[in-house]
Amino acid sequence: MIKKLLLTTAFFASTLAQSQVTSGLIAKYSFNSGNANDEVGTNNLSVQNGATYGADRFGNANKASLLDGTDDYLKTTNPFFYPGNDFTISLWYKSNNSTQSRQTFFNTEPHQQLSVGYNWFGNGSYDIALNDGVNWNICSNATNGLDTFFVNSSITASNWNHFVMTYDGTTWNSYINNSLLNVCNTGTPTSTISDLFFGSISVGPQSFFAGLLDDIRVYNRAINQSEVTLLFNEINPASVGINEVFNNNQLVSVFPNPNNGEFTIQSQKEDVVVISNELGQVIETIELNQNNNFSHKVTSLSSGIYFLVGKQVKQKVVVAK
Repeated sequence: MIKKLLLTTAFFASTLAQSQVTSGLIAKYSFNSGNANDEVGTNNLSVQNGATYGADRFGNANKASLLDGTDDYLKTTNPFFYPGNDFTISLWYKSNNSTQSRQTFFNTEPHQQLSVGYNWFGNGSYDIALNDGVNWNICSNATNGLDTFFVNSSITASNWNHFVMTYDGTTWNSYINNSLLNVCNTGTPTSTISDLFFGSISVGPQSFFAGLLDDIRVYNRAINQSEVTLLFNEINPASVGINEVFNNNQLVSVFPNPNNGEFTIQSQKEDVVVISNELGQVIETIELNQNNNFSHKVTSLSSGIYFLVGKQVKQKVVVAK
C-alpha cells in the first residue's frame, strides 16, 4: 500500500517539477511576492525609477513588472551572468505601446555583449545584437550590426508573448510563442561576467521597454524545444484552488490555511504526502499512518505558495508571515 502511494506521490511531484523546468535554473523572477527578488538564488533585481507591478498573463493583479517606457527598468544587484557560457533566458512580455521603437527586453552590462529587443527600427522586428568584445554583428552580415528577424502578423506585441533565447556553446536559438524563429552558428561571444538589465540597455539611449515583463528565468544551460514548450504551456499557479482535490471525497485536511508557516496535515487513511514549492522542488515527504495518528505538523515554512500532493489530496497551502 505504502509503496503504491509513494509511486503515486512521486509521479505528481515529478509532474510539478517537470512543468517548471528547474534543471540548471540559476535565477527566477515571477514578481508574485510583490518584489523583484530572485526565487532560486541571490541575484535579486533592483527596481529603478519607480517601476511598479501590473496584472500577469493570467490576470492576477500585481504579479508582473510594469515599466513605463520612459525611464523604468530592472537590473541585477550583483554580476553573475556569463554570455560566453551555455545559457537560456526566458521571459514573457506585453507591450503597452507597440509603436514605440527600441524597446529592450534584456541587455548585459558591460554593454558590449548581448542585447535583445522589440521594434528597434520601428518596423515591428525583433532584434538580437551579439558582441564578441569588438563587433556587434557576429551573427549577422547587416551593416547595422543587428541580427534582425521578423515575425508574422499573428505575433501581436500588445498581447502576452513568450520569448526564449538559448546558447549551447555553438548555436544561438530564439523562440517566440514556442516557435523557433532564429538560428545562428557563428561568432564567439565574450564571457566577461555581467549584470543583466531588463527593460533597458545600460548605456547611451536607454531604449526603455513600455509594458509588462514577467516570469523571467535564467539557466546555465540551453534548454531544448520540449522544455520551451513546457514553459510556454505553464499553468497559472493560482488556478489550483485552496480546497481543490482529485476527487469529491477529501480524506486529508490542512489547517489553518492560509497560515504563518505552521500547519497540521490530518488524514482519515494511510497516505504519503509530498510538499513542494512553486518551482516543483520537494520540501518534505510525509507518511501518515497509525504511528503518528494520521497527523503531522509542518513548521517553519517561508512565505509563499506550496502544493500538497498525495493519493487522496491535491491542495494549495498559502504561507503569509
